[in-house]
Amino acid sequence: MELDPSNMKVLSSYSHLHWWHKDVLHATEWFKAKFPERYDYLMRMAKLKFKIPTSTLAELHENTLADGSDYGEAYYKMIQEMING
Repeated sequence: MELDPSNMKVLSSYSHLHWWHKDVLHATEWFKAKFPERYDYLMRMAKLKFKIPTSTLAELHENTLADGSDYGEAYYKMIQEMING
């Protein structure tokens, strides 16, 4: 999930170190309240515990760069295909 665009939240280095990691429970509750759909998605994905090979993600990245498509959308489409078979 480290390369899932939904699993990213931009924070300043100060906020990351002195807020998020200092009070993880509060930070998690904030994230859950602020982004409920994203939180639910991330919890569902964490339970699936499947791995996408780095080479597959690299190919996806190269393809989206080549054709100008959105990496996030292509990633979600690939995930849905993997989940739904």
